Amino acid sequence: SLRRALSALGSHIASRLQRIMASKAIAGVAATSLAAVLRFQSESRWAKMDSKEPTLPSDTLPPKILENPGGALIHLQQIPHLSDLGFRSAGVHNSIRDTKRRSAQGQVYNKIIREEDAVLVDIIRTGGKTSDTHALPRAGPRATLHFEPTEVRAAILTCGGLCPGLNDVIHHVVNTLSKNYSVDKIYGIRGGYRGLARGNEKVPTEKEEVGVMGWIFGLFGYDMRKKKPTIVDHFRPVTLTPEKVQTIHHLGGTVLSSSRGGFDLEKTIQFLKTNRINQLYVVGGDGTHRGAYKISQACIERGLNIAVACIPKTIDNDIAIIDNSFGFQSAIEAAQMAIRTAKTEASCNMPNGVGVVKLMGRSAGYIAAYSTLASGDVDLCLIPEVPLVLEGEKGCLPHIERIIEEQGHAVIVVAEGAGEDVLGKSAEVDAGGNRKLPQIGEFLCTQLKEYFKSQGKPVTIKYIDPSYIIRSVPANSRDSYECFVLAQGAVHGAMAGFTGFTVGMVNSHTAMIPIPLLVKDSPRTMNPKGRTWERVVGSTKQPNTCPE
Repeated sequence: SLRRALSALGSHIASRLQRIMASKAIAGVAATSLAAVLRFQSESRWAKMDSKEPTLPSDTLPPKILENPGGALIHLQQIPHLSDLGFRSAGVHNSIRDTKRRSAQGQVYNKIIREEDAVLVDIIRTGGKTSDTHALPRAGPRATLHFEPTEVRAAILTCGGLCPGLNDVIHHVVNTLSKNYSVDKIYGIRGGYRGLARGNEKVPTEKEEVGVMGWIFGLFGYDMRKKKPTIVDHFRPVTLTPEKVQTIHHLGGTVLSSSRGGFDLEKTIQFLKTNRINQLYVVGGDGTHRGAYKISQACIERGLNIAVACIPKTIDNDIAIIDNSFGFQSAIEAAQMAIRTAKTEASCNMPNGVGVVKLMGRSAGYIAAYSTLASGDVDLCLIPEVPLVLEGEKGCLPHIERIIEEQGHAVIVVAEGAGEDVLGKSAEVDAGGNRKLPQIGEFLCTQLKEYFKSQGKPVTIKYIDPSYIIRSVPANSRDSYECFVLAQGAVHGAMAGFTGFTVGMVNSHTAMIPIPLLVKDSPRTMNPKGRTWERVVGSTKQPNTCPE
């Protein structure tokens, strides 16, 4: 019966369309001609873009020197701009109406960022420091857009390990593009760089996928999309709209999924060109940023008018220049439950209870250190930057024995990358090029058992490893806010025509940072002679094994 109904409906629609086309033949010819003209203009625009002979920038542009009223010089770092590299700009200007600055789409801006607006990088002064300082351009809306919003085709992807706030970033990038700039073609790339390396594959929009007749039948409630294939392509890109991302920021993980490795520059460029993507948003760590910069440089070399914008992401907080990465505060908050659990287990399991918590921190001990300080219940904190000493005057094992003698139990927090000076470094690496780490948590538990046995004392050890729990939780309110401003800053910068940059919080302000400058000192490590480690040692009362 359904088949007969569809057949009758199809016949009715076909006859109706024939009558309409016969009565409006001239209009049909005119429409066909207009479509041909528009198609030719579109193809010509992209052909011109492909034939550009751009000027390839050096890794970092020379800074612009600004003079302060007080006489000190400010070295303002410059961001590559597509129009300065030889690409044609749409020149869409934000206008002033009713004494307020508004975008072409009606968005009211109380502040339009000027070329000289800067965020100072080194704000702390000591007796031996010169008065000159370095600065970065502020992130935010510009007076002129490089791209015509109706012609923007954007893509966003998330790379590397999970981190609280990834869905927040996706949510706000899509909403800023759509609601602030009226962009209606946004692709979500699934599985990181693996999902971007799809060569000359054309990704249809939803309307293109069903076709004209499918759209017509859809008006009557019929789904004419093709049946799902038996073998599902999990890396197939998806279209994103504000409706699709409406509530994802309340979830942990990333709706686009992620992966390590899979970077293929040639296939990536082919995919961008085939799908006419002119804005690429990449969320990831320092390795991901290096890949994104290669893409931006390849686009310039091949005459592709494409803006590449990044947002730094790392659960370890080990990316240089920025205050901290989004998700870090959420991870510290999630780690508190594990530490409280370790405290309860250690204090309630007699005699001589010890709770050991292993947290993330491959080469930097920020999570372990800040979790220790936030808790106040930790008696020993081990991080990669400080040597591990087991026995002797500064040994951690005698320290734990003394703590247990005083209070009957002890709590230890250890970063996953600690102790390589004792256990040795592995030669194995994962798909992302990260070195595999030795099992420091299990090693420490074994050493505790052997030490207390040698002292003729019993010990009860409870080992807790919440590593993946703390990175899979939704972002807390602080990180959600940071994701919001970073996502908006990236979109504003790309729309203005900047490329090869990332947006991060620098001294509590959003700034645009050239990717080469960001990755030069990344991954960063915590200063073992700095005030943070000094506070940790003061809180735990553990021996400081940092070399003098």
